[in-house]
Amino acid sequence: MREEIIERIKLIKHGKIPRGYKKTIIGMMPVDWKIARFDECASISTGLVDPKKMPYNNMKHIGPENIEKETGIVSRVQTAKEQGLISGKFVFDNDSIIYSKIRPKLNKVCMPDFCGICSADCYVIHMKDKVQRSYLYYYILSDNFLKQAISCSMRTKMPKVNQEELSSFKVILPQLMEQEKIVNILKLYDDKIRCLKTMIYDKIRFKKWLMKNSLTGKKRLAGHRDKWKKEKLKNFIEEVTEKNKSSTISDVKSISNKFGFINQSVQFGKNVASSDLSNYKIVRKGYIAYNPSRINVGSIALYTEETSGVISPMYVVLKTKYGLHEKYFMYYVKTEEFNQRMKSQLSGSVRETLKFNDLCAIKINLPSYNEQEQIVALLETADKEIDLLEQKLDLIKQEKKAIMQLLLTGIVRVP
Repeated sequence: MREEIIERIKLIKHGKIPRGYKKTIIGMMPVDWKIARFDECASISTGLVDPKKMPYNNMKHIGPENIEKETGIVSRVQTAKEQGLISGKFVFDNDSIIYSKIRPKLNKVCMPDFCGICSADCYVIHMKDKVQRSYLYYYILSDNFLKQAISCSMRTKMPKVNQEELSSFKVILPQLMEQEKIVNILKLYDDKIRCLKTMIYDKIRFKKWLMKNSLTGKKRLAGHRDKWKKEKLKNFIEEVTEKNKSSTISDVKSISNKFGFINQSVQFGKNVASSDLSNYKIVRKGYIAYNPSRINVGSIALYTEETSGVISPMYVVLKTKYGLHEKYFMYYVKTEEFNQRMKSQLSGSVRETLKFNDLCAIKINLPSYNEQEQIVALLETADKEIDLLEQKLDLIKQEKKAIMQLLLTGIVRVP
């Protein structure tokens, strides 16, 4: 970063006004920039249409659930007819911005490149002459705009930005030429983000292909010709029911479908465990635990921490025996083959569950332990490649956020 920018940031942090800047109600900005109300920059569509009628029933529909937070990426879009929509919707075109009015902390805003209809939980925004569409889109994504949205939404029971408040939000406006230069820089970051997301998607698809073929024996690793054995899991797993009787372990765990074992306070935002942990089950490194009522949605994990933890008595805790690699088992339970075999063992009228004895009855096609180890190594390599790309994506997103803050406040000027 150039020295003059560093010096400028230091001055602003200390409440001093740098040369060429002015102090305003929303912070420092260049003297030639302006503050405008949102309704001076854009208009908001009114009037709902019936998604059951032509031509709206054949139009693509965007709802908050289709907009990725903070990136503006739109996915899984269907027509109104495909979704069976019946309530009123707003019409948008490819010059519009769509902004989700509910739960503004999620920061969901997009610029569709097609015409369609959107949820009544969104605003359809049309630009006026003094602002570029892409500039306003990035400004809505900025911290300055987000703070205004969160501030007003906190005054309602359901976090929501109403139209009157949105119209009064402040927007920092440089001249149109500088808006364009700022947009061109930020689009480069968006291109990088889209590229990385595509790479991650392709890697995940390839890993799924590897799992489908290597864990079922459809594709064998080089050097392995031994016939796989089909046996019940009861021969390779045993239940562990060790209790925390002396309450010496206080680290309470839960299982997240996405992240595996996590501290209970992280998952629920607070500690929901009983004050008496003596009946909780102990989990040690190498143990596996699952929620009998949620294993069908992925609530199963391998405990990898060195220090032991405890988990609710509702969970089933187990460990693998000789002949079954614990990591191989964990990859296998994520396959469609296991999912199909598990469905036949689920029981319960209100909520389907998989008891330990039912899990034991499931049959598994098992290669030699040596081949299991090699398959695990292959899949772990795929996981590491995905993790590295996701870390890179996170860094690019953080860098973009920092650059947005500098560019959209004028702390850094584009020559």
